[in-house]
Amino acid sequence: MNTRILGLALLCLAAIGHADAAARRPAGFYADYAKVTNREYRDWNKAFREARALEEIADGLNQMVRIPTAVALTFDECGESNAFYDPDEQRVTMCFEMAEEVVEMFADEKSEDELDDLVAGTLLFFLGHEVGHALTHVLDLPITGKEEDAVDQLAVLLLSDGSEDSESALVAVSETFARWSDEEEADDDTFADAHSLNSQRLYNILCWSYGRDPEAYSDLVDDGFLPEDRAEGCADEYDQLSRSWGRLLDDHLVADAPPARKVIKKRSGGSQR
Repeated sequence: MNTRILGLALLCLAAIGHADAAARRPAGFYADYAKVTNREYRDWNKAFREARALEEIADGLNQMVRIPTAVALTFDECGESNAFYDPDEQRVTMCFEMAEEVVEMFADEKSEDELDDLVAGTLLFFLGHEVGHALTHVLDLPITGKEEDAVDQLAVLLLSDGSEDSESALVAVSETFARWSDEEEADDDTFADAHSLNSQRLYNILCWSYGRDPEAYSDLVDDGFLPEDRAEGCADEYDQLSRSWGRLLDDHLVADAPPARKVIKKRSGGSQR
């Protein structure tokens, strides 16, 4: 038999086997740990596995929302600092390079515990962001405006429960966006990108955090991090995005769903980012 034909046949059988395995997997989010080669990433991957971090997040999401197909959650080495949802593979990928970038950005000015908080909060925000892309895709949710902004909203909602972990995560990702804002070059490619500018995403996160609880986050305005003109409308902004996402997901929510903090927790620590 022609070896080339045999090779193609084996590839087809492998593809069929992969498709069958995917078809047999129950609908819902599930953990799928990647094999990584970088030594530091392997250590992180091992720690996540031992903590069952992705399993806990997947279980929390499945207790909150029903989806009609299987969606993988994974950490992987990507060759770049990023996070993304692949609609063809139906997979949310968090890149270890993003964790490494956050560590390198703040290593000279933060303690080890503070770095842990920054990494965890940043990763959790982007995980919520990419889960938003996944839900938009598999549930065929209608989105007007920029989807990237809409799933930023969902990420903030998932982290906005008033708990200490929630506040820590939102502060962490705000610090990360602030640093990226300082380094951002506003050229044509930046303005044309599907994502808002890093500084805009920063102020959105600050505004929606403040809007949910102006008393708890009053320091954002008092200390000049959030301009007063924007702050005046933040409570209305938060109420609107909360109602909107509630309406989008209403038909898919699990009855008696747990609070968002049960879905995404600090300790577990697209579209492209």
